[in-house]
Amino acid sequence: MKMKKLLLSLGIMLSCSSAFAQSGKLELGAKLNYGFSEPTWGMGLVGRYNIDNHFRVEGAANYYPKNENKLEEWDVNANLHYIFHVTERFKLYPIGGLCITSFNQDIKDGSLGDDKVGVNIGAGLQFNIMSDLHLNAETYYNCINKYDRAITNVSLVYVF
Repeated sequence: MKMKKLLLSLGIMLSCSSAFAQSGKLELGAKLNYGFSEPTWGMGLVGRYNIDNHFRVEGAANYYPKNENKLEEWDVNANLHYIFHVTERFKLYPIGGLCITSFNQDIKDGSLGDDKVGVNIGAGLQFNIMSDLHLNAETYYNCINKYDRAITNVSLVYVF
């Protein structure tokens, strides 16, 4: 149920932001995540808005399905990127932002859940396959009270 609300909220947010976007400024895509602690594999949706030639804001929602320990997670992230234009096709960017993470684990007598707020810090690399199709690889660290972890992901985004 939480995941449906999360995806609905992200969809509304991205729909509203696209109404104000100019051509070539809005990016939407999907990503595959790997967390270096449980749960490890996840998938997500990403939306980005290019403020100018260097600054970009990003909203992302990720879901990590239940693993063998019956632990699942979802998170929502709001990040800021500063784009370094290495070449016409390659871009590098530091990542900084906020995250809200929710954990749920099935146990014998029900389930345990916890929501936490933290910060993201990391870096990414963008390869422009075409002018309107970008491949991104990122590694960042979720700094969350008692649950810090590193995450790496690969995303494919389309530029509108």
